[in-house]
Amino acid sequence: MLLTRRALGDAPRLGLVVAKKNIRKANQRNRVKRIIRESFRHTRERMLPHDCVVLVRPGAGELSNSSLFAELDELWSKARLCAG
Repeated sequence: MLLTRRALGDAPRLGLVVAKKNIRKANQRNRVKRIIRESFRHTRERMLPHDCVVLVRPGAGELSNSSLFAELDELWSKARLCAG
């Protein structure tokens, strides 16, 4: 799930909520956070200035890295955060 609002600054920012309740193992939580940050970093230059908070839901820890990247690309596009 993605929450967004117009940023006060001139650059997009990212916040993460990965609850232990949703992904039990720490290594899985860290992997998901790492992939989210990496996806955001690759997309950041095309993004409009927004504050984005990604709320990770149960089951995200079982997705493969490529599936997670694909889901995030779709999420950024659906939110219409990318310019052009």
